[in-house]
Amino acid sequence: MAAANSKSVMPSDDAIYGAVSALKLVADTTRLKVLFLLEQRAYNVGELCEMLSHGQPAISHHLTLLRVAGIVERSRKGKTNVYELSDLGRFAVIAARKLMAH
Repeated sequence: MAAANSKSVMPSDDAIYGAVSALKLVADTTRLKVLFLLEQRAYNVGELCEMLSHGQPAISHHLTLLRVAGIVERSRKGKTNVYELSDLGRFAVIAARKLMAH
């Protein structure tokens, strides 16, 4: 059987950089805890702060990083921003759970 063409199998450098950046974002204890909470339901910043015993500026910063990377999504409920996992975020949680199982 012939070896696969490495150029057709290997993602582009830009794609690899994007994946590495997203994995680095998830490789943070607080951010991963946020993802596990958001796996259950959408939360606002105040609820996440209370559950994680962190200040609002810190949690807002983590959520902004995750949102910009497309890992969480933000929507409005009245005057409150609520956050939930995107499809990419769900994939990250599944991958993290599989890694923890080993």
